[in-house]
Amino acid sequence: MGSITRAFYGVVAGVACVAITAPARAEQVGVYQAGATVAFDPELYGWIPADAADAGLAVLDTVGGTGAAWQIADSAVGGAAPHYLQPLSGRYLADARQLGWRMTAAARLVSPSGGLPSMGIGVYFDNAAYLLQLDLEGGALVASLWDHNNPVRILSEPLTGVADAQAYHDYELRWSPASGLASLYFDGRHITDWDGVPSVHGPGGNVYQFGASAASGSGVMNFRRVEFETLTSLSIPGDYNGDSAVDAADYAVWRDHLGGGFAAADGNRDGVVNQQDYEVWRDNFGRAAGIGIDQVPEPSALLLAPVAIWLRGRDKRATR
Repeated sequence: MGSITRAFYGVVAGVACVAITAPARAEQVGVYQAGATVAFDPELYGWIPADAADAGLAVLDTVGGTGAAWQIADSAVGGAAPHYLQPLSGRYLADARQLGWRMTAAARLVSPSGGLPSMGIGVYFDNAAYLLQLDLEGGALVASLWDHNNPVRILSEPLTGVADAQAYHDYELRWSPASGLASLYFDGRHITDWDGVPSVHGPGGNVYQFGASAASGSGVMNFRRVEFETLTSLSIPGDYNGDSAVDAADYAVWRDHLGGGFAAADGNRDGVVNQQDYEVWRDNFGRAAGIGIDQVPEPSALLLAPVAIWLRGRDKRATR
């Protein structure tokens, strides 16, 4: 194949643009990060203290390398369950319902409950509560998930010693709209899935929290980092059926859910499917995800395509 022919092939290759399914990315909604030597108050990050005027205190923890942490202690006195929370609402709630959410924490359990477990992280989401409560049993770290009849032991045999059980670990709760289940991950390892229990906050009480979650429980836990994320679609606005193209099928989705709260057809994320969402669809009609402005072929490239095909045929004849 000659150099001119190869050049034409390169031009033509740029003409074929295939629409791809847009992925989803995580969008940070709430975060707490202790400093290297000073643990700042979670209220500075927008967290709301609950069941205590000041739900915790800053400590300098030498476990796992010297570093600051925010310590929350639940003594089970007076029925309080000290914790920090943030509400989940607006477009973040819409994203969570449509694409899912994830809550993570880098933390360590300092002392056992001595009774009912309470310390951990949790999410009250629509009608369900997904609460991870940690405790030490015989030196092993144990997770209690509210809809399980028995605690789920989350450390494997080599890690059942007291030193490992009370070290810093990465905890993660992840919810998928496809299954309607939450998943527990421990140090990146999938442990189990569960469907939560009815939320005490009701369908409108969407919050995520860290600290104590049971008024009759107890325990002490240090937190170095807490994060809540929703998954946000990278698909283009107006793509209401998720096929990476804005077309008549998306209009049908909008029309069928007009006046309702269907998150996938709520183009401007105001919580209701209305005229504004139609305008989002109209303004983006004909677009396809995966094809950016820099990928649209110039007219000159399209005109050169027949020439490239002719050159390819000439090369084949020359090699016979």
